[in-house]
Formats: sequence, structure tokens, C-alpha cells
Amino acid sequence: MSYLDIFILLCGTVGRISVKVVGDLYITELLFALAIVIYFKNGTSLFRSLSGVVFIVLFTWLLSQIITDVYMSTPFDDWTRGWSKIVFFGIDLAGLILLTELRLRRIVIFIVGFALAYLLQALFFPLAAQASDDFAGGLWKFGLTAFFTPMAAVLTMNAGLRRMLGTAGEFVPLILIGVVNLALNNRGSFGIAMAAVAFGMVKRAVDLRPGLRASVTPVTFAVLIGCGVAFSQGMIAIYSVAAENNLLGEAAKEKYEAQTSGDLGLLLGGRAESLGSTQAILDSPIIGHGSWARDITYTVLMVEILEANGVKIEGDPYEDDLIPTHSHILGSWVEAGFLGGVFWIFVLAITVGALYRSLKLADAPATFIAYFLFSALWSLAFSPFANTARIGDAVSLCLVLSIWRSGKTSYSMKDKRSLGYST
Repeated sequence: MSYLDIFILLCGTVGRISVKVVGDLYITELLFALAIVIYFKNGTSLFRSLSGVVFIVLFTWLLSQIITDVYMSTPFDDWTRGWSKIVFFGIDLAGLILLTELRLRRIVIFIVGFALAYLLQALFFPLAAQASDDFAGGLWKFGLTAFFTPMAAVLTMNAGLRRMLGTAGEFVPLILIGVVNLALNNRGSFGIAMAAVAFGMVKRAVDLRPGLRASVTPVTFAVLIGCGVAFSQGMIAIYSVAAENNLLGEAAKEKYEAQTSGDLGLLLGGRAESLGSTQAILDSPIIGHGSWARDITYTVLMVEILEANGVKIEGDPYEDDLIPTHSHILGSWVEAGFLGGVFWIFVLAITVGALYRSLKLADAPATFIAYFLFSALWSLAFSPFANTARIGDAVSLCLVLSIWRSGKTSYSMKDKRSLGYST
């Protein structure tokens, strides 16, 4: 490993260590800022091709947030946190682009370091949720799975496993960790792992019959996406049967019954925050409600809809007055207005485009790529943009940009060989 590789690994490994400056400022972000200063002479590379467009759209999001907060007279503590999370996301992305040069090998090195950060933090400095007596719903869900699942994705590129297991070596690591996640009631990680395996198998079929590559068009890709949706319904059915029959434990059964107790279904019942955030967007679609937007009205609305549809409500939904979102797209739109949502919709579009492109590229490590890009898509739709999410999102975007930057027929083969990957 070079000194730069070691520095990139270090940046990832300290990814869970933070200091309080307005909000949480991570040591990794200070190192990225240092990298930007050191590599300033190469800064023009940040604005080439698609990465330049990303930064332009990111700037419009920040500008929209500033205008919204001025218009809404957002409290000082809230707007400083709102602006800083966008600014530091930009720093994270710029630092990673400059350090990795969008090379797969360096992106993987950071991913390994960032996964180690979750492991070390969970084992030695556990948060309250991780210290819960419930291993599956505590230490595993909020800590250990963030190490083991990404590492399983990295192992899908390992040549040693290919020699031992043949073609199956690309899929076995994620299948095994997916089963573990299902057994421990982490259905999101289970679904993403299985979706990545299915995508990798499709890519393997295309690679075995190169003539098929020309037939992969936007239309056929859309059909594959439809098949993927059907596949996901099958995975939901597997989870439902396992949870209903108490195969995943009493806690999983109770959670499943609570989320499917009404007429909203498993997905919406489990992500009910969208019921409040969509109305908040409709009420103020252009300007938004401000950083850390607060209005108990939308929580009341969410609760009323849940109760009207017979859904059991877990915990106290009124513990704070923040507008419920739990989504990158909806959360940013609620806080910053239309342009906040536009940024993440743009990211969603280029991420889907990168998945399509990876099917067309010979030798692309599709299972690895699919795991991280499906994870990114899940976060855009169902996870809040908070804490280390901005670092994780920067990594996913770097992977997306590296795919878009690749040649029309091959994906950084030199990088893959240095990782031990082989087709």
C-alpha cells in the first residue's frame, strides 16, 4: 500500500469519531478538508464532466436552503446545522474525489476503513441503541451489520473465493450475510443483499453471452427493473412468512404485526413518516419549511392517518416537533424546498443510470456495485440525511461517478486486478 492508500484507509477508519461544532463534525471531514487544501492545484478535476454537474446542483440546494431559512426566520442553531450538513457533504465528496481520483481500488480502501469505523465504535464506544439488551435490534442493527455486510460485498470481488467456489464465489458472501440479516430481523439489509445478488447473476449471464450486451437497452433495462420489483415482492413474502410463523423471534413477529396491522401494507406501515412529509411538501413546495423544520401539525396528521387505517403506533410519536420525513428526498424537500428535492432526484437518476451502464460494461464487478448503489437508492427513499450518512453518500456518489467516467466497454480492469478481482 502507498502512503496515499494508508491515508485513505485512515480517513475511513476515523469515520465515526466526531467533535461538537454546531452539530457533529467528524474527524474524517477535517481530513477531507485538509486533502482539498493539499490537492487544491488539482481542484479543476472536481468540475469535469458529471462531477461538475453534481456540484452545481448541490450548490443550488444550498442556495435554496439559505433562501428558505432567511424567509422562514429559522432559529440560529437550526440554520447553522442545516447549512453545515450540506457544506460538509460537499467537502466529503470533493475530498473523496481528489483522494481516490474515482479509482475503484481507492474507493474500496475507503469503504473497508469506513466499515472498520462502525465495528470499532460499536464494540468499544457503543451508543445507547447499540447497548440494548436486544442484540438483533441493538448492537447488530445499529453497528455490526454496517461492518459485516459491506465487507461481504467487498469479498464478492475476491479471486480466491472464485478459485474455491467458481462463479458462486461472487454471490456466496452476500447470500450468507443476507440470511444472517434476515435471521436477525434486519430486513432492509437482507433485501439489498439479495437484490445485489440477483443483479450480479443477470450481469454474469450477459458476460457469458456477449451478444446479449447489445440487447441491453433502456427498454430492456426497464423490464429488468420491473422484474426486480417482482423479485422484491418475493423477498417481502419470504420475510412475511418467516415473521408470521415466529421463525425470526418474538420481537420480529410483534414488529411485523404492528406494521401490517392496518391497510397501509408493510412498506408504508414501516415508513409512515412519508405520510406527514408529503403533505408538508404540498403545503410549501417551492420554499420549504426551513432547516430542522418543526411543526407538530404534520406529526398529528401522520398519527391520524395511521389510526384511520388501523395501524398500531409504536413508541411516542410526539416526542419532538420535527416534521417527520425519514427520507433523503422528502427530508431535503421539506427543509430546503423544491431544489432540495431536485438534488436527490438527480442523484437517484444518475445512480440508476450507473446501474444500467454497469450492465453494459465488460468486467464490471456488478454484485459489488449493485450492493452499494441499491443501498444508496434505499437511503434516498427511506433513510434520513443525518450524521455519517453524508460520508456514506459521498462514497456512493464517487462509485457512481467512477462508473460514468469509465470507458464504453470496460471498467478499470487494472484497478480490479490490484484488488484480486477476476471474472
